[in-house]
Amino acid sequence: MDGLVRILICLPNDLAAARGNSVAARRLKAGFEAAGHAVAALARCEEMTAAEAAARAAENAPDAVLVMHAWRCAAACEGIRAASDAPIVVSMRGTDANEMLYDAALGPAIRALLDACAAVVVFSEPMRAALAAAVPACAHKLHVIPNGLVIHQCAVDYRARLGLPAGALVFAGLGGLRAVKRTAWVAARVADLGAEFPSVHYLHAGPVVEPEEAEALDRLVRAGARVRAVGPIPHEETAAFLRASDIFVSGSRSEGMPHAVREAMILGVPALLSAVEGHLLMAEPEGEALFFDDGESFARQARRLVGDPALRARLGAAGRDRVRRALGKGEETAAYLRLLAAGVRARGAG
Repeated sequence: MDGLVRILICLPNDLAAARGNSVAARRLKAGFEAAGHAVAALARCEEMTAAEAAARAAENAPDAVLVMHAWRCAAACEGIRAASDAPIVVSMRGTDANEMLYDAALGPAIRALLDACAAVVVFSEPMRAALAAAVPACAHKLHVIPNGLVIHQCAVDYRARLGLPAGALVFAGLGGLRAVKRTAWVAARVADLGAEFPSVHYLHAGPVVEPEEAEALDRLVRAGARVRAVGPIPHEETAAFLRASDIFVSGSRSEGMPHAVREAMILGVPALLSAVEGHLLMAEPEGEALFFDDGESFARQARRLVGDPALRARLGAAGRDRVRRALGKGEETAAYLRLLAAGVRARGAG
């Protein structure tokens, strides 16, 4: 195993949380353990002081550390580095690479971590190129590893559970409620379609991350606008939730490679997505998904999907094929293990 036996995964949320970082951490942890490695999780590290993280690192004595968000784990990584010489591989998940890196207050901590780490993982070549331009000193550390994907079989019928009427045409969103995801904005745009298309409903599943966004969504729910906030659901039920929908929609203003979009696409659910880089890398406009960049284009594209079942079927099938092809190109777990092992070897050689 090239000296790589014990791996510590550092993540900002609970390991069991219905958040993208946690979903990825669980998937990688299972893959590492299946390959014979001992894996510990340093969860909710965003809430830890450097001293607390140092104590946990000393307790686990890892051979290598995988960090699941460059800014939200940055303070904990200071403690880990003080307690251990284990090489650190940083997985930049989206907002840390697309927004926080360029923030005057947040960026310095990310740059310090990138300077100290052994390797940095991003999801796509455009992300790699942008990061290399922003932080040239770490260009040689950058590696592209697309997200893997696990789909759970689940017999839950969400339409029946939620009491949706027969013939309801359902838009669905999935993910933590925070401003960057623009969930309430999307819900309001879908609600606006109600006068023209009475069968339209909007469902959202996911935990509250930022109370202000949750309250904005709740106002629509209370207004009786055919908007439902389901709350957090187990990841084992996300496929069942998505299968209950006719159209998946994401209005996020910043993305890396979102699990929810790929889950919807591989299930054959047509996607309506904001025209941000992380989304545009996942689907060909018009051929594999529809895109919007403002309220007017959202309404136009949504009307097309509502009124054209054949378009929904074509986009759903094309999106499913796109994700299947992408998943066939490589093995996420093996790629991460190669990077972690390379860091261990480099430490030994040094």
